[in-house]
Amino acid sequence: MASHIRSNFTGYDIAEDAIALAREEANELALSNSTFNVVDVTDMPDDPKFNLITAFDAIHDQKAPDAVLRSANRALASGGTFLM
Repeated sequence: MASHIRSNFTGYDIAEDAIALAREEANELALSNSTFNVVDVTDMPDDPKFNLITAFDAIHDQKAPDAVLRSANRALASGGTFLM
């Protein structure tokens, strides 16, 4: 089955309970290409670089939306897309 997987998905959230639920659901669905991490997205890891970063109904709720957007920009691969 893994031979046809061409994408990996990473979910970040600052809330440990949200990440725990996401991990549980991914496990129940046997999703081998998804990971979920507790991360403050004002300082996302710069590696790995992402081809696509999405943020739906979230940026306006951030304590420092400008820092989140800068962090997302740093985490994008060259030519990557930020979809909001």
